[in-house]
Amino acid sequence: MKSYISSINAQSGSLPSTLGYVLPLETFDVESNNLDGPLFQPEYAGTDGLKEIINFRASLNNFVGTIPAEIGQWTKIQNLWFADNLITGTIPTEIGSLAEMRSFLFYKNQISGTIPPEIGNLNKLIIFGGRPRGS
Repeated sequence: MKSYISSINAQSGSLPSTLGYVLPLETFDVESNNLDGPLFQPEYAGTDGLKEIINFRASLNNFVGTIPAEIGQWTKIQNLWFADNLITGTIPTEIGSLAEMRSFLFYKNQISGTIPPEIGNLNKLIIFGGRPRGS
């Protein structure tokens, strides 16, 4: 399976930790549902996770957790959207190594700190939506 698309589907509950075993997943889209629980679980956001992911769309849910540094291993990611959730913590500097990223949407979360200067390394970035609290 290369794509899992279930947006605007009234889905509820948490994401399964086995998501990382659905390889090579390129598109994951669960926008506009009622999903909750941790968004970035080690099983798919970690070392052996979704390395082939291109589109990760999880906006407009109730996800919690932080953005792990391991997300820097998603080197093929082009669209990373998780706006309008309950994500906390800071944006890791490893985001700056995602050279293929074209859009990064994280507005309406509880992210704090400042935008890491490494974001400036993203030469293909066209859409950047969000502002950490305190920046």
